[in-house]
Amino acid sequence: MSLRGLPEQFILLFHADAVVHIMGSRQDQHFYGTHRGHAQILQVMRSIDVAVEVRYRQILGVVVDGDRFAARLLVEMRHRGTAVVVNFMLGSVVRMRQGRIAEVFEFVDTTAVQLFDGDYE
Repeated sequence: MSLRGLPEQFILLFHADAVVHIMGSRQDQHFYGTHRGHAQILQVMRSIDVAVEVRYRQILGVVVDGDRFAARLLVEMRHRGTAVVVNFMLGSVVRMRQGRIAEVFEFVDTTAVQLFDGDYE
């Protein structure tokens, strides 16, 4: 299990005044919006964990520029309510401050969302 699966520990990587922007619209991205501070960020992380199970995650690329980095991931999730499994690309742009996360922009490439149709290999 990654540290992301342990929200109470994962949040310690964030500054107390950190901001997480989940990009999109309510139609495309249920958890969209701006989440400020530990309490709101923990709340959205827990809400995501209740709704979906991450079954597979692969980092496809990372670019680092000073105190910022961007990552692109291939993710497979299963919705806990419907059991529907989807694959999608997830992009994150992160700004660090003094070794902790200060701001995150996260977005799903909705053009790449597809129902799972086979193995990754």
